[in-house]
Amino acid sequence: MKDEGNSPSMGAKLLTPELMEQILETQRECTMIWNTRDGNSAGTMVSFVWHQGSVWIGGPSDLPRMAAIRRNPNMCIVVSVLGTGLGRDRCISLRGVCTVHDDPAVHEEMAPRLMRKLGTYNLERRTAQMVAAPGMVWLEIKPERLFTSDWNDLMMQSLGLESPEPAVM
Repeated sequence: MKDEGNSPSMGAKLLTPELMEQILETQRECTMIWNTRDGNSAGTMVSFVWHQGSVWIGGPSDLPRMAAIRRNPNMCIVVSVLGTGLGRDRCISLRGVCTVHDDPAVHEEMAPRLMRKLGTYNLERRTAQMVAAPGMVWLEIKPERLFTSDWNDLMMQSLGLESPEPAVM
């Protein structure tokens, strides 16, 4: 998939494929953006798993956003490096079509992956609770378009930093 980039004319670089993969494997949280019935966008922060080239997000099937996603499966996922130790001011935006999985086999495969990624205490018990939760579905977003930006070097230089310390909130 071709990286369509973000503002390279303003000094941003594209992420290398290796760094992009490392960010997706390391980061636990993303912004999930979907379309509402009236055509507007809505979004929220959620935990995710990067697995076999797709973003996977679990959640209860009765959330209003699930009905909206079933109506219009076009979504955008935004992943930053904040909190990963992989620099600062780096971003990945993935646009694609979402498939909603309600198959128990998918749930049994993805729940432990998410629990491990989150570093959940009592991993086996918490995974079993998640697997047993009624009405869980998994969203699989297969990226069709990719936009990355890497402002790390430029921001470090402009702020006079020698290491990519996290931004102050």
